[in-house]
Amino acid sequence: MAESKSQKRTRPTSLTLRILLGKLFGAAVGVSVFFSLPVLQPSGDWALRFGMLGWYLVFGVVIAFAGLYVKHPVLGLRMPPLLRGGLVGFGLNLVLGCLVHQDMMQAFASYSDFHFANSMPIIELAIEGLIWGALIDAALTFYAGQGKDLVKKL
Repeated sequence: MAESKSQKRTRPTSLTLRILLGKLFGAAVGVSVFFSLPVLQPSGDWALRFGMLGWYLVFGVVIAFAGLYVKHPVLGLRMPPLLRGGLVGFGLNLVLGCLVHQDMMQAFASYSDFHFANSMPIIELAIEGLIWGALIDAALTFYAGQGKDLVKKL
């Protein structure tokens, strides 16, 4: 039987589907970083490449879980997917940048003067996280839903 025009086909909403897609989208970003890292940073070794692959896999899962919140838990403001994913991605990659950046580790180790110019790669990595996070969350919301609808079937 053909569907009538009044019936709308709706997408399934599922937390499990959202997490699975988050893993897949995160892995896709991780694979792209895995293969582009030797060009961008020739001194990077295999451990860094596999670490980034794993990082972006977890990145996608964390953004998938963040989709449960459609309002900010403290401020009560509405959080659209682009904002929510962007903020989570920015925060995750900011932490990553602080952990792996050589000047940052030296500054923490020696308590020397730290100049803002040395932190530009950290900011660039955080902005990359903002972009990837926003795109991944928008795609996850489109394909798997968001908010309370995700946990109704659990």
